[in-house]
Amino acid sequence: MDDKFKGYINTVRDYLKKKPDKGLPFIKINQGNNKIQHENPMLNEYINFLRECNGAAFGSVLLFSWDELSEEEWRLRGLDNIKNWICIGVTLSDEAIALNKNDGSIHLFYHGPPFEHVRVLGKSFNEFLEDYIFGIKYLEIAYEKDEWYQVLEDLHYI
Repeated sequence: MDDKFKGYINTVRDYLKKKPDKGLPFIKINQGNNKIQHENPMLNEYINFLRECNGAAFGSVLLFSWDELSEEEWRLRGLDNIKNWICIGVTLSDEAIALNKNDGSIHLFYHGPPFEHVRVLGKSFNEFLEDYIFGIKYLEIAYEKDEWYQVLEDLHYI
């Protein structure tokens, strides 16, 4: 995983350790899973993220762990060529976050009915992390300033 994102994650972990009384139930960063194996280079950034933190709750955005991925495929029903996609997360407003296995891009889908593409969240997983998890574009998928937004402000990420 890119050192910048490792730094972000470690800084948030340290922040959470210092704030146990604050009660941040919608923020959780799991320990990584170094046993994940894959052969698709378009998944490298995402797999490296899972090796650092195998699933996480960033306020209104939940990113699934490796073991949860197969259980969450149903969220992409209605999508053409579903085998080309992985549902990697969901927003609290129940929109699916999906990774395109062919080019590594990240997309937001409303699973309906009717099922529809909402927007591209990044040309890569790292771009998605930079803009929508650790950046100001978080509000575009969270829709309100929540606990995670406050953490981002406290840490001067936004």
